[in-house]
Amino acid sequence: MALDGAPERNPRLPRCTACKQLIAPNEPVTPVYFQTDPEGTQGLTGLYHQLCGRRFQSLARAANMSPWSGF
Repeated sequence: MALDGAPERNPRLPRCTACKQLIAPNEPVTPVYFQTDPEGTQGLTGLYHQLCGRRFQSLARAANMSPWSGF
């Protein structure tokens, strides 16, 4: 089928942690890391579209500096 190679049908492409849309192979991404969610199981740490990740990157920076971030 002609659509088999379409990004929407490719399960190997990562999804943006914020908007849950697929991230295309050449699309700019922002990796975001929260110390309180190192594995990404809480839905915070992960890959984001560059635009989606801006606010989360700022939040992660603040949260990771917090003295309570290890709890």
